[in-house]
Amino acid sequence: MFGPLPATGIFARHVRDLSVSDFNAAVQSKDARPGIWLNDVADADFFRVKLPPEAPAFKLHACSRFRSFDSPQHDDVKLEEVQEKTL
Repeated sequence: MFGPLPATGIFARHVRDLSVSDFNAAVQSKDARPGIWLNDVADADFFRVKLPPEAPAFKLHACSRFRSFDSPQHDDVKLEEVQEKTL
């Protein structure tokens, strides 16, 4: 219906108050897409997220109030406003 999505795990667009915890995404073969892609998302919290290590964990576009914490692959991150960032 939509074709290939830009993320291996979660793709969220035009979302407010997104909260994800204890999420684990795995792939069968190497995939260069980020684990989570957020586009125009405000107030996003990610807690204990595990994503494939060979690609970026997050791709952010036009996001505000983003937090990711207690995830094994990267340090805790808190961003107030970001236009474009890959973590």
